[in-house]
Amino acid sequence: MQKNLVLPEWVTKGTLLYEILTFEESEQTPFISPDSETQDGEEFVREMSVFEKVIYSLIEQKTKEAKKIFEDANASRFKVGSKEEKKLSKIERQAEALKNLLWESVKSEPSKTSGFGIREGFKVVYLSPEHESSSSFPFPFSGVMVEIIHL
Repeated sequence: MQKNLVLPEWVTKGTLLYEILTFEESEQTPFISPDSETQDGEEFVREMSVFEKVIYSLIEQKTKEAKKIFEDANASRFKVGSKEEKKLSKIERQAEALKNLLWESVKSEPSKTSGFGIREGFKVVYLSPEHESSSSFPFPFSGVMVEIIHL
């Protein structure tokens, strides 16, 4: 039997925690799967938990939101103003917090302490030592921020 979740006011005022707690997968907002394929030498560990899928999907949503602000600025031929910069700064902080939260959850695998990756189909993989230095989490948001900074 599921209880109705009553959230304190400090949670419901447009916070990142509220976004996490109220995320519901639907046709309009499906989970967004990583698109990096599993590579040779990577060992499948497990499928991402629902919590991890929510966090990953929110990261992707934040990335799209930042890209849209950037594209709108380019389309109208104006530079990103202070209003947009504040919005982008908030999105960047939220995305970074989500990324850290996701990695803390992924790295909780008791038998391994490092060298994890996230792959297509919501797979958590363990990277072989020779592949460990490669990017284990495609995080496109940082590329958007680099583009914005170079306006």
